[in-house]
Amino acid sequence: MEPIVWDSAYSVGAAEMDHQHKRIIDIINRLIAEPECEVSSELVSYTLTELTRYASEHFKAEEELLAKNNFANLQNHREEHQQYRRKIVALCQDTIVHSHLVPGSLVVFIREWWMDHILKEDMKYRALFS
Repeated sequence: MEPIVWDSAYSVGAAEMDHQHKRIIDIINRLIAEPECEVSSELVSYTLTELTRYASEHFKAEEELLAKNNFANLQNHREEHQQYRRKIVALCQDTIVHSHLVPGSLVVFIREWWMDHILKEDMKYRALFS
């Protein structure tokens, strides 16, 4: 799987959100760079921890920014974030039972979810900041 290279097409028009998205992409790219890692590896643990912690900070900041700017689709956006949290929790639980599928499932899920979320869902609020 190829790493994600930041492109101006990913910009949502809010510098803080773009900066946070770049940080999330960096976390994803660390996992992409090590496709053969094991479920018990430090990299899987790091990725799950960081994507739980940092995504939580990002979602909070993004939701506050959208509320402040009266984003009409805020509730749906919050629901997207909740779906992400549930999937990350499920992947964390799978690591507890040492499911060998976690590394592959994790990299596919986070790459697809974040790119889809940024390019589709987050772009819905771009007009607020353009």
